[in-house]
Amino acid sequence: MTSAAAQGTADQARRAGRAARPARLRRSGRGAGAAPDRASRPGPLWVVPAALFFGLFALLPLILVVLLSFTRWNGVGSPKPIGLANWARLLSDGSIATSLRLSLTLTVLAWATQTPVALLLGVWAAGRQRNRAVLSSIFFLPLLLSRAAIALIFLQLLDPNFGLPAWLGPRLGFSPNAILGSNAGLMGAVVFVVGWQFIPLHTLLYQAGTRQIPQVLYDAAVIDGAGRAQQFFRITLPQLR
Repeated sequence: MTSAAAQGTADQARRAGRAARPARLRRSGRGAGAAPDRASRPGPLWVVPAALFFGLFALLPLILVVLLSFTRWNGVGSPKPIGLANWARLLSDGSIATSLRLSLTLTVLAWATQTPVALLLGVWAAGRQRNRAVLSSIFFLPLLLSRAAIALIFLQLLDPNFGLPAWLGPRLGFSPNAILGSNAGLMGAVVFVVGWQFIPLHTLLYQAGTRQIPQVLYDAAVIDGAGRAQQFFRITLPQLR
């Protein structure tokens, strides 16, 4: 009888402990799905290094450039205030329209070429095969090069006297000066070089996004008989968007 009473008391204690445990977890903010408490959140001091870096190398130079736009300064001596003379000269310059048109053209062409190429490469590189990982590592090398280094490399490659145009031009039936010697050829060369530099970055973003798509969606599409093209347009593109 004493043993049965002790067993009953122990069972009641266990049930009371299980009932009280979720309440304690909810109060402490550690239950499943509960929001983290203030002690577990990173404090505002974590933002200070990034904020200082951004302010020192982004905001401060921008402010200085705006202030210098109201002065006359050749880089030596002290700047002399001249008011809005520089802005008036800028707006009255006839070449500003040409500069804006070329900048807009370069932006549109770069977007139109980089986006589809980077999207296809990113989806392809998201595969788990070892050869894709090796090729992706080699393809991402342009991210490690500076713009000055890339400019020097392509300046030599596109040289009309000693570069690729001098060797490929006669074989393909165009003049070696057709690339850097014409407006259309020069714009195409700039679009190609800019794409060669920045497509790997966009590819990396699309690759990471594609790998976050649940595999169960593709498994269900295969069961339904969807091909690779249908999977790309019906699953990959909507999920990346």
